[in-house]
Amino acid sequence: AATPGTLLMIAPFRNRSGYGVAARALATTLNSAGVRLKCVSVDAEEQGIDDGDATLLRQLENNPVTAPVTAVFFHVPSPNWLKVGLPPGSKRILYTTFDSSAQGNTPPPDWIQICNAMDQLWLMTDREAEVFIKGGVEAAKVRVLPCPHPWIANPVLPLPQPAKLVCNESGRFRFLSIAMFLPRRRWDTLIEAFLAEFAGDESVELYLKVNFPSWHPIPGQPKRDLLELIKQLRAKTGSHVR
Repeated sequence: AATPGTLLMIAPFRNRSGYGVAARALATTLNSAGVRLKCVSVDAEEQGIDDGDATLLRQLENNPVTAPVTAVFFHVPSPNWLKVGLPPGSKRILYTTFDSSAQGNTPPPDWIQICNAMDQLWLMTDREAEVFIKGGVEAAKVRVLPCPHPWIANPVLPLPQPAKLVCNESGRFRFLSIAMFLPRRRWDTLIEAFLAEFAGDESVELYLKVNFPSWHPIPGQPKRDLLELIKQLRAKTGSHVR
């Protein structure tokens, strides 16, 4: 049965980020469960996304909003989510994750403040819940809600099948890494390990799909930092692999 009111989901639906892929799978699942859903896309729009039902997502973006409204911000904590205007009596929920939770690291203090300003905080695992509460989030606000698997639980995509390793059009085997340029992603470790392991091997390459922090105070600096890091690690390892 359809739920009363509208679940307003704010997420990077048209972006290739991890949140974007998961948001498309989550919206599809919620819609199929009968939730009255309106999607609002944030962040940059990228072309060629094919891991979701584009027609369905457009329909969900055009759905009307009816009270009562529950707003779910499927993203990293940001003070902007607290500024979004909602009708009186609405609920404001943050659905997020923190990559370092598995190692027991607590989120930064500004994240904790934003989480506590929400009506609820949804997290994906019991371990994350423990870490966020340890970091200062009010336990009564926390709910554990596993997210549908971005690929396996996505009805648009075929189930994964075992396959032989194949090379790309250049004849090389390509490793792909998709992440934001942040210290906790350990770009230095990844790049140095690749350069050292495959030094001089022309049959492999590392392809980096990088999102640079839009909030960095110096425009373009994160990209310059990445290029300088690669230059330094090439010199350190003596590697010329691509």
